[in-house]
Amino acid sequence: MVKYAWLFIFILLFAGCNEEKEFLTPSSDKIVIDVTHKDISFDGEKVGEPIKDIEEDKSHSLTILPLDKKLRKMNPRPATAHIHIGGLNSFKALTRTIVTAHIFGFKDIKVALGKDFKNPISPYLYNNERDNNHPCRGPRGIIRQLLNEKAEAGMTADEKYQKRLKELEKDRECAENYMELNFTYFNDKDSVSFAVSLNEIGVVGTNKYTKFTNEMELWSYIEELRSRENLQNKLDKDEIMFIAKEKTTINEIAPYLIHLSQMGYSLKFGTMY
Repeated sequence: MVKYAWLFIFILLFAGCNEEKEFLTPSSDKIVIDVTHKDISFDGEKVGEPIKDIEEDKSHSLTILPLDKKLRKMNPRPATAHIHIGGLNSFKALTRTIVTAHIFGFKDIKVALGKDFKNPISPYLYNNERDNNHPCRGPRGIIRQLLNEKAEAGMTADEKYQKRLKELEKDRECAENYMELNFTYFNDKDSVSFAVSLNEIGVVGTNKYTKFTNEMELWSYIEELRSRENLQNKLDKDEIMFIAKEKTTINEIAPYLIHLSQMGYSLKFGTMY
């Protein structure tokens, strides 16, 4: 009996090794970016270090500069990027690596988290034709306020008023057509909690915010939202924003990201500071 048990474990380990090798093997139509706790590598070649080039980077760049530099030298460009982020790396490392690959122009990005190469996640990828100048994809809050101040310089009071009326009408349309589903992960010392927010009724400023400390209740709630008839016509029904602190480790959040991906969500990312 013990002999059979060891054989079963060996088969599982062997299968896992094959999945890892297959995921991390570059090809003519696929590049591989591997971010471990110590190294950032591109198709097996070390190009940087996470501590120096991500965590301590003071450039305010959205990309990982040495990786971006390496990618720009590629010709021709493959269509697909396979990204692996080690379990000890941060949420910041995940988001910066995805942005670097996406800005470069990859249309298909798969991300393996920690030691799980069998269930890669698919991040939401910004599309210029779909998202540029789209009122519901554009800047909001303080960023839009600052852009407005710049754009409205020299306008008359009436011109500013008419511009704001048009923006209000766009906001109403966005609230009707998008639910803006957000999933926030909190880890404060020894306690973990979650929050889910969305606009259920399609009116500006009516986002519903629900906090959870029980995972079963959390997933039950998201499943219920996923099947709710009044949300099926929302244009972003298959999208979710995952929010966490920059220093949160991949090991902490991987199970939630993978679960959401398996539910059929395309993942966006937001950072708490």
